[in-house]
Amino acid sequence: MLPDYQWHNDVGWEHLPHFIKRRPDLLRKLENGGHIQSQYVSYKVIGNRLWRKLHSHIPISGYSETVPVIRNRHRVRESFNSAPIVWLVILCSVALAIFNVYPFSVPKDFIVANLKQLQQSTTAVTPATNNPSSNPPYNPFPKIIIPALPDPEANLKNPSWSQLKTFLLADRTDQLPYVYPTFVCDNFARTLQANAKLAGWRCALVQVKLSGYPDWYKLGIPSNTGHACNAFQTTDKGLVYIDCTRSASSSGPSNQDKTVDVRVGNRYAPASIFPSLGWGSWGDMGLIVAIESTQW
Repeated sequence: MLPDYQWHNDVGWEHLPHFIKRRPDLLRKLENGGHIQSQYVSYKVIGNRLWRKLHSHIPISGYSETVPVIRNRHRVRESFNSAPIVWLVILCSVALAIFNVYPFSVPKDFIVANLKQLQQSTTAVTPATNNPSSNPPYNPFPKIIIPALPDPEANLKNPSWSQLKTFLLADRTDQLPYVYPTFVCDNFARTLQANAKLAGWRCALVQVKLSGYPDWYKLGIPSNTGHACNAFQTTDKGLVYIDCTRSASSSGPSNQDKTVDVRVGNRYAPASIFPSLGWGSWGDMGLIVAIESTQW
């Protein structure tokens, strides 16, 4: 379409460009009889009507009434080239580093100190010698040292005779039923030993060999048999042997903790620690032939 260089009034005020509406100074210029020239269109007011004129995008000389060309920012976008600024920043950083300007450069003293430290750490390693005896062989499986665990029995103490009787009176091992052959003298002795250690007292499991066992309850126990009891090293009465095995009979005293003199050649004859009516002595269980073991 060829440009039209004539003034026309076929445009309404609503079509006035926004860049003119946002400029009070340009609106006053139109009201005062002047005209506004953009890149392609000029505007002026004659009477009460808005006139416009199309013209070439090349500025036309001889317009004494025109103002400098106002570009429409919504239609004209100028590209911005940031490359020169980037190169300028890089060149400035390099120049500052060359002239040792902090923080773009590292001080010389800092570099020298770190180099000396590195040399000392590398020379501190002992070099290998030609003597094979001074160079231990490589061991792909190094020895792992496991720290020793604390002894759980290190804090156990020896009771006095009074403390031992107090413990036995409160202990309920002698109240367990005797069931041959599943729960017999060995089970009673082991149970009492475990309870004593829980209470903080040293206690031993003693195995003896008897000869002439009477087998009162006809359980099929042989005449030459073994028997188990316990031992306590008391602080005032020395070594004391305790037999807490309950009678196989359903009758008997409420407390069946007993002492016994365990020596080879003696008769194994327990006596009640807490005697009840008619239950002071428990009879002769045989001759002590041997003390087979004592396990603390």
